[in-house]
Amino acid sequence: MLNHEFWDNFIADQPRHWVTLREHTKSMKKIMVDRGFPKSLGGFKHNLVFALEKDNLKIEAIYPKNAPVLGTFKSHNVYSRDNIRSLKQIIVIKKEGRGLKEGEVPYKMVKQKIIYDRWPGDDRWKDLPLYGDWQTERYKAPIAENGVVPRNEFGNVELFKPWMLPKNAEHVDLPGSYALARRLNIDAAHAVVGFEFSPLSSCPCYEWGSCL
Repeated sequence: MLNHEFWDNFIADQPRHWVTLREHTKSMKKIMVDRGFPKSLGGFKHNLVFALEKDNLKIEAIYPKNAPVLGTFKSHNVYSRDNIRSLKQIIVIKKEGRGLKEGEVPYKMVKQKIIYDRWPGDDRWKDLPLYGDWQTERYKAPIAENGVVPRNEFGNVELFKPWMLPKNAEHVDLPGSYALARRLNIDAAHAVVGFEFSPLSSCPCYEWGSCL
């Protein structure tokens, strides 16, 4: 999907040859508009102007849901490529330092495979909610009150971006700081700053965070 807003902002700071590329893309889109719909279903897949819902990736959806239909091709509705948006799962949104706006519901639900064991066939599936960028906002950090660090459901502090640190708390990234905080009777929690991925699983990367 061509993200025009990002592309325009990116090109504004680039040398002239990037501007030329942007102008070339615009001219290509104009040519495609003038030519009309592709002559085959396959021609829609990477078209810069027209798109079919059937070609959407698992993490893509039409936005808004009542996007105008430009026409039909072999019983398939044709949409503008600008109405095809990428979606993200909640952990990806959090890693970008963002959160869901109040009252937002998943824009799309897909199936995700979960591997419980290394034995073949021991697979499970679960529903995975996906959201669009328009459903998110900059993460609002909770407030640490009465010397207690706010935690997630796993007892950790998600600290993917600096502004995710709970207010009134301090991030202490020193060896042994967690044990020292416990000895001093100061509430402390693991700070999750990322993930390490392996072929079968993912593990959180921890640093230490304590409320002082």
